[in-house]
Amino acid sequence: MFQLTMWKTWHSVLCWLAVPVLIIMACLFQDVGFDVLQGMRQLERTPRSQIVSVIEGEVNLEGQAVSVGEVLSAPHSNTECFYYLYILEEERTDSDGDTYWAEILRESQTVGRFNLQDASGVIPILPNRDVYSVDSDVYYQGSYRHTEYRFHPGDTAFVFGYAQNNAGQYSVEFESEGQYTPVVSAFGEKGERQGMASSSLLWSFGALASASFAVMFCCWALNVHRLLVFLSIVSMVQGLGLVYLGLAMLKHDLESSHERAVRQQERAQEEIESLLRKSGESWSGDWEEKDVFDQKRLDAGLPSKDLDRVQGIYGDVAAGITRFNAVRARFPERFLAPLWGVKPVSEMPLAESFAPGFDGQKDIVKVPIGSWTWGLMLVFGVPTAIILPFVGFRKIKEKRYIEN
Repeated sequence: MFQLTMWKTWHSVLCWLAVPVLIIMACLFQDVGFDVLQGMRQLERTPRSQIVSVIEGEVNLEGQAVSVGEVLSAPHSNTECFYYLYILEEERTDSDGDTYWAEILRESQTVGRFNLQDASGVIPILPNRDVYSVDSDVYYQGSYRHTEYRFHPGDTAFVFGYAQNNAGQYSVEFESEGQYTPVVSAFGEKGERQGMASSSLLWSFGALASASFAVMFCCWALNVHRLLVFLSIVSMVQGLGLVYLGLAMLKHDLESSHERAVRQQERAQEEIESLLRKSGESWSGDWEEKDVFDQKRLDAGLPSKDLDRVQGIYGDVAAGITRFNAVRARFPERFLAPLWGVKPVSEMPLAESFAPGFDGQKDIVKVPIGSWTWGLMLVFGVPTAIILPFVGFRKIKEKRYIEN
């Protein structure tokens, strides 16, 4: 009898100790998932720019990586690269006779600069070791495994960073604060967005699972063993939590997107005014001024590169505004935005006629969840959703039989 009482006491204590740990885990998981999802949203609302039209702020670029003289040699393969992460592992056997790979060396290095080139121009990229998203090559040599992640000269790179203006010369770096997730990727924009969506989904699942277990341990500690009570509390916690987080995310997304659209429009105005001044053209700042944004007229007064830059900047900013307004017009954003004081931004109506690339920039391309995520759902999620409730309800029936 004494042992049973002690066990019940310790069981209750352990349950109460588990509850705050699981709540903290749920908050941390959801916070990470929220950040990843925000990163994906930031990328969605930043249109792809040509290098010729880069202005200060967050930039979405794609081009070919070109050397400026500095290259590295990967430790194992001796392949020339701009970046490498090298991992050396040794195959070992544990006390149970099972083999495993033990990491014995990890080393990474990047060049201080390389150039990104597209059809419109070249811009310096100033990376750090944490921004790369690249594939790996694996080599086996006896009981050793060598893994190298490399980014090479000539690779096609998607870059999401922050453009800085240094005396009229632009470069992209990744240290400045802004609405972007720093990345130099060999997988492209769609690949990165797909990875963000899948990662956010898994982190959110971890948060919901942790919250559910916290409720379960709380019920155990209180000696509440009624299924209806447990399911009611779980539904309430998850429902209220998801509604609160969803509203918080929407509010933050709308406010930050509005702020970026307005800020980039102001920066674009300063840059275009500077370019027009070179040709002796005056501009009132009105984006609907057809006499100013006339391609034939500007072609006569501006160098070809400056005209391309004016058109590109106009199109980039107009596409960013169009994307923001499209998001704001969706359900439920169109009902919530007025409550939060987030107003639409005036469109730039000459974009379609004046900016050649606008039509390809204005729409947010939908990206599906990664195939590996669907695979996890089908292989583990569906069987678990079928088997565990079946087992659980059988246990409940057994408990009821004993009680009766």
